[in-house]
Amino acid sequence: VAAWVCGPGFVPGDRDHDVVEACLRTNVPVVLDAGALAILADSDGLQQLLGERCAVTIITPHDGEFARLGGVVDGLGRLGAALAMARKRGAVVVLKGPGTVIAAPDGTCFVDVEGGPVLATAGSGDVLSGIIGALLAQAQARGDVLGVDDAARIAAIGCWLHGRAGSLAGAQGQSVTASSLIDSLGRALKTRD
Repeated sequence: VAAWVCGPGFVPGDRDHDVVEACLRTNVPVVLDAGALAILADSDGLQQLLGERCAVTIITPHDGEFARLGGVVDGLGRLGAALAMARKRGAVVVLKGPGTVIAAPDGTCFVDVEGGPVLATAGSGDVLSGIIGALLAQAQARGDVLGVDDAARIAAIGCWLHGRAGSLAGAQGQSVTASSLIDSLGRALKTRD
């Protein structure tokens, strides 16, 4: 295993809590999304474990999950808030939404503006965490994940790719679904601009 994606489909409870804990105890990069973020927010022990990890962790909250994790946007703006959480948690934060912010504890930051409202669909965030996880696993297997700055760049590439796939999937005014995002990934990989 080169990386774990943990959380899509999870619900709060002992079984899924144990899976999140097991992933955080590994020495490979981990992406926490969806249900894993709710479980993390409710567990001081998991939050401590997150802060103690030596391997890279990427968390991918939307605004509601961000608030539940203790993130505060007021006064800081989305960029400042994501950076503050990244430093507090010792993890790369992908704060999803219009102008997705990717922030690392070392101060590396990106803002992705490729995506749009078409991505506000059920399962879209799960696809994003899968894309980031796949890119992270590939980079880890090559030895290209040397720190949080590398992980932030990988997450930014994943966000751009996800947004481009969404733009392509919705180009003809079609409804975008998680499946159509996945179907558009190949075309998104071939685009250049």
